[in-house]
Amino acid sequence: MNDQGLNDLLPNVWEELQNPLVFWQIGAIAVCLLISLFISHWLRGRIRTRADQYAETVATRGNAAAAEHLRTGSAGIRVILFPTLSWLLLLVASRVLTAWKHQTHLLQIAAVVMFSGAVIRLVFYAIRRIFKPSGVLAAFERIFQILVWSVVALHLTGLLPETMQTLEEIQFAFGKTEISVWQIATATFWVIVTLIAALWAGASLEDRLMGTAEIDSSLQLVLSRIGRAVLILIAILVSLEVVGIPLGVLSVFGGALGVGLGLGLQRIASNYASGFIILLDRSLRLGDRITVDKYFGTVTQIRTRYTVVRSFDATEAIIPNELLVSQPVQNHSSAGKHINVTQRIQISYDSDVKLAMQLMIQAASSQERVLKDPAPLASLVNFAADGLDIDLIFSVADPEKGTLVLRSEVNLLILASFQEAGIQIPYPQRDVRLQLQTAEDHQVLLKSLKDSAAKSNTEL
Repeated sequence: MNDQGLNDLLPNVWEELQNPLVFWQIGAIAVCLLISLFISHWLRGRIRTRADQYAETVATRGNAAAAEHLRTGSAGIRVILFPTLSWLLLLVASRVLTAWKHQTHLLQIAAVVMFSGAVIRLVFYAIRRIFKPSGVLAAFERIFQILVWSVVALHLTGLLPETMQTLEEIQFAFGKTEISVWQIATATFWVIVTLIAALWAGASLEDRLMGTAEIDSSLQLVLSRIGRAVLILIAILVSLEVVGIPLGVLSVFGGALGVGLGLGLQRIASNYASGFIILLDRSLRLGDRITVDKYFGTVTQIRTRYTVVRSFDATEAIIPNELLVSQPVQNHSSAGKHINVTQRIQISYDSDVKLAMQLMIQAASSQERVLKDPAPLASLVNFAADGLDIDLIFSVADPEKGTLVLRSEVNLLILASFQEAGIQIPYPQRDVRLQLQTAEDHQVLLKSLKDSAAKSNTEL
């Protein structure tokens, strides 16, 4: 850009639009945009092809995280390629026309717009790579876009210095320190920028740690969570130092945060502390099958505040980490990968018990999902009121597929074999005995009742 400044940019543009020489600028803008469009379209294909080829080569060497970073970087370059090329070509065209003694205010506006578009695209791409799509993210993108274009409009109209001065004069007192609205706005901007950079770096660190086979999965989660928290803390402190806000001002907010943790947030703080304890002592791992309280399933996520347990019917339970630390937890994956399934069946007292147990074992052994080692086992466990209780115990190596259908298949085979062998499954039975009395017994009972009644009347 030239050194004329931007205070009179829009009035000069209006004057240039009334001059036929403005077509030089319009033509230069059209040519720059067309060239940028052609070059960016050609480069996008070449960048994508080269990046994919190199990423596949890196992935075959066992470095999947580096391959993913390469694809991410190439996608980011393709996103900002057109506005960046347009901005550079517009700057060159502005210099050329200035050397030819032409006015270039319209070119300056186009260059600023293209540069702002490149910044917005880059920021949106970074945010979408870090956060999952949501309504909050879409609202933040709209707010950020409005703020950027507002700053661009103030810059083009020459009102930006006056706006900055006005915001600088509005100040608030925090103890003995005074902070202006401009400092707060600048601090917010730098906090957002550094937070995005820190979250991006944290995500890259997590991907790299998760791709390391030498580190335990629980330790990977701990290191990634601690690394992300440290990066966020450093980003906030650096951004505040950049804008000149003393860190002593944060003591007020730190005290308020401490009071909040002591009163209303102690359960949340306890869950976070319990999450780090679980990750550090490795008592639970991803893929473990656990039972806690009334929940049974496979651990699919271990977060710093909660743990997700997915049951075999595809429902997920979000369990606070405090519950996993304060209550007993049964880990069915500690001894092995299989689980035991117990099925109780009752037979009548006059049935052949040994034959029934043999038929039950055969029914379980005929199923492909039932393990041969340990082999199915049948045991007589109880002499019940209506029959004999026999427990059939068999092991399954893939409980994530569920056991309901398997139980049904085993029960159907047992029922068919029992009917063929004549073994009965009893219905509930009760014996009722009636004691009949003679007429003489009735007379004696009636006489005793009359004597008792007469005695009671005499006493009254």
